[in-house]
Amino acid sequence: MKIKAAADWGYGLTTLFIQDEIQASDNVEVVVGLRYDTYTVDGQPAENATFKAAHGYSNTITHDGADALMFRLGFNWDIDGDSTLYGGYGGFSGGNPNVWYSNMFSNDGVTAIQTNARNLNIFDIPMCNSDTGAPSDAGPGYAVPCELVEKVQSGSADSDTNTTDANFEVPIVHKVALGFNSSFGVEDLLFNADIIYTEVENPAIIKDVNNVPTGETDFTGRPLYSCAGGNKRDSFTCFGPFDFQLTNSQLKPEGLTYSASLSKLWREHDVRIAIGYANTSMEDVSPMTSSVAYSNYTGVAVTDRNNPALGNSNHTIPERVTASLRYSPVTIEGGYRLKVSLFLNHFQSRSYSYVYDGEVHGQTPGFTDQSLLYVPVNAADPNVVFDGIDPATFFSLTDAAGCPRGQYCPRNSIDGSWNTMVNMKVAQEFPGFVAGHEAELYMVIRNLGNLLDSKYGVFREPGFPLMQRVARMSEIDDEGRYVYDRLYSPRGSSISPRGSVYEVKFGFYYRF
Repeated sequence: MKIKAAADWGYGLTTLFIQDEIQASDNVEVVVGLRYDTYTVDGQPAENATFKAAHGYSNTITHDGADALMFRLGFNWDIDGDSTLYGGYGGFSGGNPNVWYSNMFSNDGVTAIQTNARNLNIFDIPMCNSDTGAPSDAGPGYAVPCELVEKVQSGSADSDTNTTDANFEVPIVHKVALGFNSSFGVEDLLFNADIIYTEVENPAIIKDVNNVPTGETDFTGRPLYSCAGGNKRDSFTCFGPFDFQLTNSQLKPEGLTYSASLSKLWREHDVRIAIGYANTSMEDVSPMTSSVAYSNYTGVAVTDRNNPALGNSNHTIPERVTASLRYSPVTIEGGYRLKVSLFLNHFQSRSYSYVYDGEVHGQTPGFTDQSLLYVPVNAADPNVVFDGIDPATFFSLTDAAGCPRGQYCPRNSIDGSWNTMVNMKVAQEFPGFVAGHEAELYMVIRNLGNLLDSKYGVFREPGFPLMQRVARMSEIDDEGRYVYDRLYSPRGSSISPRGSVYEVKFGFYYRF
């Protein structure tokens, strides 16, 4: 029997929008608007009776009927003909990948059965053909254990199930912006400055609703779970399956971005120069970088996986400096130009987190390392045991990274490295074969520095998912102490091969 495991569903988005543009005075314009979005969902996931029995509600809940009401206000003030002040407030929704919702249909625990087993001697147990289920003489890698085939064929619903919270709300991003631009009375000069404050309402997160806290905490106040026997589904273990649910956090991450730029054109010399700077500090609860629930759940450094806290966002580029130079003289009669452009991008790569190896708090999955590193006050801290490792080496790593002592090293608090990239474009315009036609021959060099010398244009950043192990926590001992028994060497920002190569592209186009 073959079962169609692909997700089959549809959704609709209805948007109502009203806007009024008001000329408050000769040089002040005000815009007021209101937008309403509402979602409809066609279809439901197949009902999983085992899930319903364990949790007391159905897995067929969707985001059907979810809505968002967003107000917008903006103004533009022409101060003196050379300078403008502008700003406003707006609420924005949308942009959430549809696959977040699709996971509930493709991982209902019924349509596509998933199972796993550990500690099997695959050379001594019966093997079966994975397509037909028939006994097979093929060895491991060509056939699978028959007991796994039997579990799938039985149609057991006791496997991974993704759901949507019945109270799921559409995330809304609130933005307040203020900007200023001016030429200061200088021909072909433009200065821009902007500041944007951001707050996210109902940010999306993933929880494992099968794994619940015991009610006890460790010495830091971190809750303890019992994935080995304390799950909603008794058959589930620390290593899966999992009941991941799309839900919201009640926390409200904030962000602040300010930027400035200055550009000037010298027409008589056919030269334009521009320079800019941007600084961003942004929080999130979960970066939600993946299309699947499992990766979104495990892709964030936390102290409590089911209740992630605010932290520096995985998506933030903290600082960036940009500059460009363009020289475009007329080289062919008729106004056809040679265009030579240089672009510089100097930026700080994303920050990252220190975590420990191991999961001793009873959370799922039991094999991922995403728990933030606890840094003792000193080597004599009564809450931590250094078992066979050198405390001085441990503290040399954490102190160098700026991790505060006596607490968890905050998420994404360790700075990434600075990088510089220079790109170049050279283009020559030509007349076409007939009047009104134009042609252009061009060359684009990406990462010019690396083309000139391999030691330049090297891009360094911390590897995905921005978590690096410092020590292994083997257990919480009978006295409630963390036991560290192994040290690692975190890599910090390492070379990204894909971003550290140069590319040269030649092209030609004809416009008519």
